[in-house]
Formats: sequence, C-alpha cells, structure tokens
Amino acid sequence: MINRTLGHVGSIACATLLLAAGAAACRAASPIQELLACRRIGQAAARLACFDRVSARLAAAPVAAPVAAAPVTRSAAPVAAGRAAPAAPAATLSAEQAFGLSYSQLTAHEVAVGALPKPVAHIGATLRRISTAADGRWIFALSNDQVWVQQDPDHDLLANPGQHVTIVHQMFGSYWLRLPDGSGCSVKRIR
Repeated sequence: MINRTLGHVGSIACATLLLAAGAAACRAASPIQELLACRRIGQAAARLACFDRVSARLAAAPVAAPVAAAPVTRSAAPVAAGRAAPAAPAATLSAEQAFGLSYSQLTAHEVAVGALPKPVAHIGATLRRISTAADGRWIFALSNDQVWVQQDPDHDLLANPGQHVTIVHQMFGSYWLRLPDGSGCSVKRIR
C-alpha cells in the first residue's frame, strides 16, 4: 500500500516537474512513471512533446531480454528524400478517432495492428458430439471446442460424430455447416 501511494505521489510530482522544468527533472522516476505522468498534462502540445521525449528515451534504451525481431520488409519504391515513410497505425483508437468509421474499417484497423487475427473464409473440424435443443435444432460440438447450433429446425441432416465438417462464412454474417456428403445447414456459434 505504501509503495503504491509513493508511486502515485511520484507520478504526480513528476507530472508537475514535467510541466515546470521538462523531462530532465524526472530522470529518477521510472520510464513508465514518466510516460504515465505525460497523460496528466492538460495542454495538447505540451502532452505530445512529453510523450515524444519519454518515448524517444524508451526506444533508445537497451532491451532487457532478447526479443525475436519481425522480418524487415522493404517496399519496392524508395522513400523520396525529405519525405518520411508512413507511420504504422496506432494500436488502439480513441473514441474520437474511431468516430464515424464503419465496422469493417475498425476491424481492418484492428487486424493491421495485430489486435485481431486475420479473418478466414472457412474452418474445418471434426464433429465431437451432436445433441438436440428443446426446440428441435441440432447442436454441434466440434473438435476445436466450438459449439454451433442449427438455425432452421426443419432442416434434416445425416450427421454423425467423427465426421469432418466445414463451416463457411457467408454473406451478412451468416455461417453454413457443410457435411462430407455436401449437405448442410445454416448455423450460429454459441460457444
């Protein structure tokens, strides 16, 4: 409790010092405390300058443990002199940055920054268990621990545990479960 209180006091003191004398006065604070202190600066230009200063120091600091680097890809066209390469998208968007973007644009951004996996058109799995819901719809438990329920209870299938099935993403967010014999039904994931 005392350590947390001292950390908060240190962050507040660091924020005050950042406003008054710049980041040099807070060198004794941890880099994370310095970065968090930048968040408390009310004026946008000063806050951005603080973030730039602290993040530049963090980027230049040696890494404690070796990290496998992602392969570097070079574009076919070199960057023109005096023009910077486009910045990578921010990991998260603020509510203001996301305002007005469509669901597909938001999803594309999250995929680009690695927050969401790249969408796939279909998956394959083995039927582990088949049961029937109270309303007569089939419930399919798959080998990948997903559970899907039949959308239309009037559609009969010849499904058996152990069969390999494919679930295909269709238009308007619907999914189709396809059996090896080509038959299938519309399904919805419940787990």
